[in-house]
Formats: sequence, structure tokens, C-alpha cells
Amino acid sequence: MPHPSHFPAPTRPLVIDGVSRSFGDRRVLSDISFTASPGDRLALVGENGTGKSTLLRIAAGLDTPDAGSVSRPPRTGMLAQELPFPATTSVRAVLDDALAEPLAALADIERAATGLAADPADEPSADLYAAALDRAELLGAWQIEPRVAAVLTGLSLGSVPHDRSIGEL
Repeated sequence: MPHPSHFPAPTRPLVIDGVSRSFGDRRVLSDISFTASPGDRLALVGENGTGKSTLLRIAAGLDTPDAGSVSRPPRTGMLAQELPFPATTSVRAVLDDALAEPLAALADIERAATGLAADPADEPSADLYAAALDRAELLGAWQIEPRVAAVLTGLSLGSVPHDRSIGEL
């Protein structure tokens, strides 16, 4: 869960052009167009069921419009209103889920290193090691724990035990 300042600032705008979306015979978006440049602050206001979440999902690349186009900056995402976990899920499980990709890269490094230790000429292990090392570097895998600690502290959750359920927070 990296701090937003750890990500490079987007260099191109989010462009929604003529986006429409229907669910069955119910149209929730009709010919929506706007541009959001880096640094813009926007508000999306409307009654329940009018397509706000659908538009955000399309903008984040989580849903596809029936018509129109979307051009988004790299690393565009969406923070859901509701956590996709039951209330009984531990803080540690949520963190592990959020960190799955860098943790997998570290596990791949260990697996490949074990293969190379057994046979230094093992080419598949050498290839896996190089790819996992590049991926771990790109994801900042070695800075995970301090970054997680900083984010949790910033959210006043630094002292919360990781075995505590998220429903208790």
C-alpha cells in the first residue's frame, strides 16, 4: 500500500469521449465526455443508480463502455467504497492481498535462487531469477515493510495488531 507520493505523477489526462453503457434495456450512461488533467479536482454527483460507479469503473478500466472511448494515464485505478473482504478478515490478510504482486516477486526470487544454488548452470532458474529481480525492483518489493508501516501510521492504524479483524476497526 504505497503512499501516493511514491508514484510518479500522471503526465497525460484522463479522457472520456462519448461513453455510453447499458445493462440489459436500462441505459445508465449516454454520450458522456470530459477530460481530467493531472492535478484537476473533480466531483461526481448524482442520485443512486444514475451510473456514477459505472462511469468510475469504466474510467479505471474495470468495465468496458458499450460506445465511446477512454484514454487513461498509466497506473489509473479505483478505490472501492466498500472493502471486498468480509468483516472477519484480518488486517494481515488485507495487507497480504494488497501486496500480493511484490510478495510473489520475492517468492520467485527465493525459488529461483534455490534452483541456482542446486545447479548454477540451470538456465530456467537463471531466467526466472532475472525476471523476478526486475519485477521486484520495479514494484519496490524491498521497501514494502517501511512503506506499509508509514501508511498505517498515517492512517492512525500503526499500533493495530495485524491479527485484528477489519470489522473491529
